[in-house]
Amino acid sequence: MTSQLLPGTPLPEAQLSEQLNVSRTPIREALRILESEGLVEIKARRGAHVAQISLEDVRAAYEVREWVESGMAAKAAQVMDAEALAKLEAAIEKLSVEPDTHEAVIYAAKADTEFHDLIIEAASNQLAKELIDQARATTARAAYFIPPERYSESREEHKAILRALRERNSEEARELMCNHVRAAANRRFGLNSHQKTGA
Repeated sequence: MTSQLLPGTPLPEAQLSEQLNVSRTPIREALRILESEGLVEIKARRGAHVAQISLEDVRAAYEVREWVESGMAAKAAQVMDAEALAKLEAAIEKLSVEPDTHEAVIYAAKADTEFHDLIIEAASNQLAKELIDQARATTARAAYFIPPERYSESREEHKAILRALRERNSEEARELMCNHVRAAANRRFGLNSHQKTGA
């Protein structure tokens, strides 16, 4: 998910059909699938649009990530081998400190996802992964809100998590991941993930 289309962006079937060089039938089916996943809204006489997203949706998604990813980091600290740790370090190096173009933002977002995916993969819990994937589908849609300084901060947080994983310190890895996800919510939106919007 690259956040190239902002919430509310129209998704006209004819234009998508021409761009993708397919008939309207698979386009219509794909839009229905995206609608069922909450990513697209389809309304009579208005057609399909990228679904709107609220701060409350984002807060709830970050809360799920905070709870689940911290536990997976704790488990990963006990099982990650040297090869997996090296991949984590390589993912950190891909993170742009302050991406200044849309392409650089997408590249940094992919590196961030790669970092978290490696930890999730190491923890090896399919149900937890599905919960995180669902939550990240929401947080990724809000990626265009990210202030530039957030990337350099995130990079340092990733380094600290990597150190805890290398030391096989489960509790520190859990705490650092919890703080990292909470900081992402707070710095992007001025929200603590445990606060209700408007509170």
